Amino acid sequence: MPIASVFDSISLPTTQKIGVELLAPGGTIGTVLSPGLTPSDVSSGKKAVHILGAPRAPHNIELVDSLYHDHLEGWLERGVLRPNNVEVLPGGLEGVQAGFDRLEKGDISMSKLVVRPQETA
Repeated sequence: MPIASVFDSISLPTTQKIGVELLAPGGTIGTVLSPGLTPSDVSSGKKAVHILGAPRAPHNIELVDSLYHDHLEGWLERGVLRPNNVEVLPGGLEGVQAGFDRLEKGDISMSKLVVRPQETA
């Protein structure tokens, strides 16, 4: 199956090249870091674009204003969008290793672990 789009969230030169290799002719790779690809890396009508998540960039202001002012509150109220579950690890920085151990065991799912460094004994 031809791949029309690749999103490279790592965007190192090696991952960008792999992404381009996976693309079908005419496909597009989006990178979070500026593409380090040369014209010879991108052929067969393929293209690379840099994706910048800047909500206050001039071309995004209308969309973001509409999202925040007209939609976000209702989506949260209806449960369309839900915030992450958050678990604060006890002991500040001393709780980090226990959190890593739980992650390795697969005991954490759909939660964000938070450490408050100021609570370190």
